[in-house]
Amino acid sequence: MPSRKSAEEVVQQERERLLADTLTKGFSNFKGIRISSMGKRFHIEEGILWNLLDGENRRCGQAAVYSNWKFIAPINNSSSLVAYPVGLGVF
Repeated sequence: MPSRKSAEEVVQQERERLLADTLTKGFSNFKGIRISSMGKRFHIEEGILWNLLDGENRRCGQAAVYSNWKFIAPINNSSSLVAYPVGLGVF
């Protein structure tokens, strides 16, 4: 599942701004709400997003890591979005 579907619709613009900012700076610190692969909402604190480079130093994607997160109350039952709530996620 693409990571763009891990962010709630109301924060998609903020997610896009974070990705663009990281593209320019090379990395960004972030926090925010995402949706787990089980459909549960969780809040990330102290995440780091960075650009991935290939063997020739060309950008080939972005990745994120976080270890400080907690599940939060759902806002509705219609969510089918997916994220990976622990460890490394590729954006």
